[in-house]
Order: sequence, then structure tokens, then C-alpha cells
Amino acid sequence: MCDRLQPEQATPALLVSPRGRRLRYNRVWSIFHRLLIQTELTGRTAGSIQS
Repeated sequence: MCDRLQPEQATPALLVSPRGRRLRYNRVWSIFHRLLIQTELTGRTAGSIQS
């Protein structure tokens, strides 16, 4: 029986394409970098967060 909600994984990767293939690092990084710029998020480490 085929489970449509959670089909068998074609790859152990977390980020996959709609076809179930592993996403390439350089493509993910470029999109993530563009989102950081568009949202004006800055890189901070956990130790730099003020409570």
C-alpha cells in the first residue's frame, strides 16, 4: 500500500526538490543568502543575543 502522506524517501537529505532529489549546496546557499539580504537579517551568534 502506498502512503501518500509520507512516501518512501529517495534520499536521506533534509532539503529535497519536488522530484525528491537532494538540493545542491550552492543553490540552497544562494537562495538563503538572498533571503537574508531581502529581510535585512544579520548574522549573530547565540552568545551575542541580549536578554
